[in-house]
Amino acid sequence: MKAASRLDAATGSRLVDPIDAETKKAIAAAIKSLKSDFAKDNAKLATRQSSQKVIEKILPLIPGLIGWGRARELLMLGEIIDAETALRWGLVERAVAPGALDAEIDKVLAALLAAGPNALRLQKQLMREWENLPVEEAIAAGIDAFVRAFETDEPKRMLSAFVARKR
Repeated sequence: MKAASRLDAATGSRLVDPIDAETKKAIAAAIKSLKSDFAKDNAKLATRQSSQKVIEKILPLIPGLIGWGRARELLMLGEIIDAETALRWGLVERAVAPGALDAEIDKVLAALLAAGPNALRLQKQLMREWENLPVEEAIAAGIDAFVRAFETDEPKRMLSAFVARKR
């Protein structure tokens, strides 16, 4: 895979469902806003700061991330929370100091670029399935995904590269 297309995959255009151009722009704007806000020590996050398109796509996911009680508080009261609270609640995965944001983004991007694109696709699909499956079916789906991964030479290539680095 070419470096540019792997970069696209890592930055999301190939890791998200197809969505219209207007929604993509709204999501990109929200991400840029969050990036700049979470780079500050005094970052604040509120649902009212998002565009309507982002709200339509993202808000239904919030209860699954932070629980119904916190979601009600955040959405119904329009509460503003800081980066530390968003991290503690599980609304964001990372909150970094102002000068560390670019390095953290580079670290995450490097990890995504180092992964096999087929493995990433399969893992993303599997995680979506897990959200709606009972445990026994989720385990079976995981085994099926593992088998599908070996339908290509990607696991062998990635493992060979890993072993070569360790020598």
